Amino acid sequence: MDRQDAPEPPEDEAGVAIADKAHGEQIISAPGVRRSREAALLGLLLLYAVLMWAWGVGRLDIAHSMEAARAIGARTMMRTGDYLIPQVEGRINLAKPPLFYWLVTMTSRLCGGTGETAVRLPSAFCAIAVLLVMYFSLRSVFGPLKAYAACFIAATLPMVSPAATVGEVNMLLALGVAISVFSAFHMLERPRHGWFYAALCGIGLAIGMMAKGPIALLFFLPTVLLYMGYRHGGALATGWRRSLAYMVVMALLFRLSLWAAVRAGAVGGLRWPSTWTRGSRGFVTRWFHMDMPSSVLRAARWTGQSCRRSTVTRSSHALTTTEATSCC
Repeated sequence: MDRQDAPEPPEDEAGVAIADKAHGEQIISAPGVRRSREAALLGLLLLYAVLMWAWGVGRLDIAHSMEAARAIGARTMMRTGDYLIPQVEGRINLAKPPLFYWLVTMTSRLCGGTGETAVRLPSAFCAIAVLLVMYFSLRSVFGPLKAYAACFIAATLPMVSPAATVGEVNMLLALGVAISVFSAFHMLERPRHGWFYAALCGIGLAIGMMAKGPIALLFFLPTVLLYMGYRHGGALATGWRRSLAYMVVMALLFRLSLWAAVRAGAVGGLRWPSTWTRGSRGFVTRWFHMDMPSSVLRAARWTGQSCRRSTVTRSSHALTTTEATSCC
């Protein structure tokens, strides 16, 4: 019996696909759309983002204490020329890393002063950048239509607009996490361009940590480790015991990271790690009491489904092999 090459999956106009270089198998083949239609959809999404988040952000006066602190810190940087250590009313303010102050300083120079618009524009620009990162990262895997749908859902979430129209660091943190997570995914699935995506991943982590400190790692590490464990029927997909052990270890590492952040802040004289952990005790308690058990249950369910699919695949492969042998 002559060996025939497996037929390659069909490709459309966009030809969007990711191949598993290690196994030589195609992971996803996504349909594309016309370039003009794709550009129109992306333009509508960006128009929505600009109108909702950037247009008229300075109409309301600054009433939030955090916004006032960001404005005063940026104004002090421009007046004193000290762009390394933020100061508010003559006092050193290390409640947050200085990256957001630098962005407010840049927009203040563009706007001609440190006002409401200058303080809030960085958050709006970061939210738009998150959508672009999501779109172009998902487009190469799932195609333009699904990438557009995912970005539209993300843009219309109830918590996005408040974070994108206020002078706070949350959208800057979201941008750093998005860049790092999507870059890590492409680094794992496209090893030929691994160095490029590794550099992008490092840039994303740097943005997140310079925006809000080590909390960026708490979003990045569990996500990437979970994906590495479950991808292509990995170690976590072969048994519920490994999944359960992984969840327990991640919970312990989560708590250890909080303790390390407090200790690092106390030793280094910085206040932002301990400030974040003190304000998040309720979140940590809720995570241990509610979210962690539900995560373990989801992992057990996911593992059971993966094991069943693996069993069915092995059975189908064995049946196909038997039929091929009998035919020969």
